Amino acid sequence: MRRSLAERLFPVGIVLGAAALVPATLAIPDEARSFPAAVLAAIVLLALWIGLRGGGGDAPVAHHAGRLALAVGAVGAFLGAIPLIGFFPSAGLLMLGLPIALGYREMRVVLPVTAGFLLLVWLVFVRLFARPLPAGALWGG
Repeated sequence: MRRSLAERLFPVGIVLGAAALVPATLAIPDEARSFPAAVLAAIVLLALWIGLRGGGGDAPVAHHAGRLALAVGAVGAFLGAIPLIGFFPSAGLLMLGLPIALGYREMRVVLPVTAGFLLLVWLVFVRLFARPLPAGALWGG
């Protein structure tokens, strides 16, 4: 089956979006940079897989370029905000704001998932591994 132009350009857009986030990732202190860098690498690998998997059916995500751009912009804002307000407030804002911006209104799901994720990250990285996450310049960074 022949792929549409949107389906062929979709992975390219993802790779370009990830590349645009590299400077914000590099601004994160060394001890906290590996996780966001690993996420960006995974995004690029998955985009390459999408691009190389050949023909196939419909690729519905490719038809929502505005939502993709919003998500990439939100992640960029998240990475840019980390040095200013810290990881936890930035992650909380991303996890609460992005679903709302994309039209998901189930706060009964968003709030506990956000709280659970932040608690899990704190337990694993701060308590278990003793790796402080960036506090940000505004709050004692």
